[in-house]
Amino acid sequence: MAEEVHAVLERCGVVAEATRNNIITREGFTQLADFGVLENDTDVSEMAKRMASRTVAEGRVLLGTVVVKRLQTLVWWVRDRQKCGLPLVAADFDAEAMDEAAQMKVLSRELADKEPSVKELGKFDPDDFDAYEDAFLNLLAQSYGVLREPLCYVVRSEEVPEAFATTHEERMYQFPLKGNSFELDSQAVYRKLKAFLIDSPGWAWIEPHDAAENGRAAYMAWAAHYNGEGELSKRTAIAKARLNQVHYRNERSMSFEKCTEIMTKCFNTLHKDVDQRFLDRQKVEKLLKAICCQDAELLAAKAVIDQQYPRDFIGACGYFSQQVARIHGSAQLEYKQLRTKKRGVYAVDTRGGRGSRARGRFGRGGNRGARGNNAGRGGSGGGAQVIINGIDVTDPNRNFTAQEWEALGPNNGRAIVLQMRECASGRGNRDGRGRGRGRGRGGSERNIGAVGAEEHAHEEEGTPANNAGGDRGGRNGRGFGRGAYGGGRS
Repeated sequence: MAEEVHAVLERCGVVAEATRNNIITREGFTQLADFGVLENDTDVSEMAKRMASRTVAEGRVLLGTVVVKRLQTLVWWVRDRQKCGLPLVAADFDAEAMDEAAQMKVLSRELADKEPSVKELGKFDPDDFDAYEDAFLNLLAQSYGVLREPLCYVVRSEEVPEAFATTHEERMYQFPLKGNSFELDSQAVYRKLKAFLIDSPGWAWIEPHDAAENGRAAYMAWAAHYNGEGELSKRTAIAKARLNQVHYRNERSMSFEKCTEIMTKCFNTLHKDVDQRFLDRQKVEKLLKAICCQDAELLAAKAVIDQQYPRDFIGACGYFSQQVARIHGSAQLEYKQLRTKKRGVYAVDTRGGRGSRARGRFGRGGNRGARGNNAGRGGSGGGAQVIINGIDVTDPNRNFTAQEWEALGPNNGRAIVLQMRECASGRGNRDGRGRGRGRGRGGSERNIGAVGAEEHAHEEEGTPANNAGGDRGGRNGRGFGRGAYGGGRS
């Protein structure tokens, strides 16, 4: 056994045999396992200082920085083999193993300092068990236990894979599922699972393990229930219904990215049931059926998919996504901005004009509020001309040409026009009584802020149509106002 200690010390750079004998004799290293007594780098550094502080007669040993670092790597390698239950063989600690151990020692220390929170998982939804199970396993892969290893080994499958996908997966199956370290790590897993499920239906299936805090048993019970025939059949039915309901029409109603995300999740759920699995060709056919847009170029892209990607769902999604971005790139950006901002403040140019009688179509305006079904209230600043991106939108209910609607795209101009229409159709008094006198003055130019834009999720893309109700209200308001104030003239 002493020969093995000599071999690893020589590998670390202690070349002189007399020096190795001194270390072995005075520090008590009789076998490789003795290096595992040292817990960390600090223990090795303290040992080196202690040996250097002795007198020559007492066996003084001076170790250089490189040798100390290599000894620290040796200690980490020995302890790592011990916790994995692997044999300690001096020949295995060659130059390649030492370099790999040095890298893993640093990486494991850095990764162990990052601890994710269970709150990031959200509230558990049984109908989406597959996604939440993956999220919880990912959380365990980023959480470290007493072994300074990812906790996911605690809930690994009983069956060992015939071939490991990665070295990390192989390493996960090396840790024993017994002993004090495992018990503490299993307890840590249970506490995370409990915090995740405590306020959800999933709590009922792990509560029996609350007293023992057996994380592995609790996880297995949770997974067994929701992967059972009853729950799986329910999720399968939901997935099939979602596949039949999902449709892509344009980026405003539902983005193509969201559409493919829903379809992919449904396919993954159905894949767990052998009888419900979709073949590659069926997935592409389902995608083509879900695309219900009227754009000529996108319809042509469907034909390309049918010819070039008949059995490649991922390739088909990638190709169609490129075409959507090429054709409607600006629309995608606009809709994403609207989703992330419930309200926005945009600069709108107004050119003041002479006060005029309100027409009952749009909010506040005019010297005098008009009477009519949809008449708005009169207010200050009446008669102002509203210009957005060089387009006159004073009357938001008018027909805009295709060129005008395109010009309104930047700065969320379209959203502002749509909100102005909502104001015109919804804020007027039902009894048709407009109130307030206009105080607008001609010749002035100013910027108006505080125009909030909200997403109109079901608005189809294209040139907007007139609001017939608002226009009719305006005509009624003009007629009624003339009869009341104009001496019966029409």
